[in-house]
Amino acid sequence: MGSIFELIADRALWAEEDTDECDICSKSGVPCYPCRGMLVRPDGTADIQTTVDAVCEACFKAGRVAHIGEFDLNLAIDDFAKDREAARRLLRQTPRCQRIAQVAQWPVCCGRLTEYTGKPTEAEGIELERSGSCWDGGPIETKARVGLLAGIPEAEFRGSLSAYRCLVCAKKYWIFQST
Repeated sequence: MGSIFELIADRALWAEEDTDECDICSKSGVPCYPCRGMLVRPDGTADIQTTVDAVCEACFKAGRVAHIGEFDLNLAIDDFAKDREAARRLLRQTPRCQRIAQVAQWPVCCGRLTEYTGKPTEAEGIELERSGSCWDGGPIETKARVGLLAGIPEAEFRGSLSAYRCLVCAKKYWIFQST
């Protein structure tokens, strides 16, 4: 579990380099983390006129971001999470450090959201494919998919693969979304 954000391993967390001012509170000189979303008003509704791309830790933890793609994530939460509202709140409090090229996804295991552990190297990814489970809207049996990741150029591989692990049982998951 990450020390700053519960669902992002510390080694996978990164701040935006081109900004040091939060898109929500305008605080400067603080790390701002990536997101693609909208400001959440005090009443909990999303302000579709106010988009945000880089947000400070305090604004994330206050739940001030409605991420683009929440509808797709809510489908998995509805199907697999034990406490759906807590999972939705936790995702709003979490940056988007992984690459999402297609549909927004986040694995759920043991009834709770998994931890994003980063972008594996090619060798780590091939081992993850063998030992973990693919996630595509839900867990997918990987025995039929082993070999999918072999032979993909390192540059595409690194930008397209995201790794996760269950905080309860330590099972590993992967999502591959090429552009």
